[in-house]
Amino acid sequence: MASKKTSGKKPSFQDALARLEEITEHIEDNTTSLEDSVVLYKEAIDLTVMLSENLNEIEKEVMVLQKTASDTFVKKPFIS
Repeated sequence: MASKKTSGKKPSFQDALARLEEITEHIEDNTTSLEDSVVLYKEAIDLTVMLSENLNEIEKEVMVLQKTASDTFVKKPFIS
């Protein structure tokens, strides 16, 4: 089974997530060889790291409106 990595181009968040789901299905269907499963697993790890980094960056950009005691709103960074 060949890896579907693109040539140096970073996939969109949606494409990376879809590929991760596809990899999971291939590994879970028990018809993929051990060697191909290892290759897919490594690709899945790379995608997971990329998705996690992407989410961390987005989280930094999200601002939350918070109501103060004086009924005014202020922007605060989103902290999970």
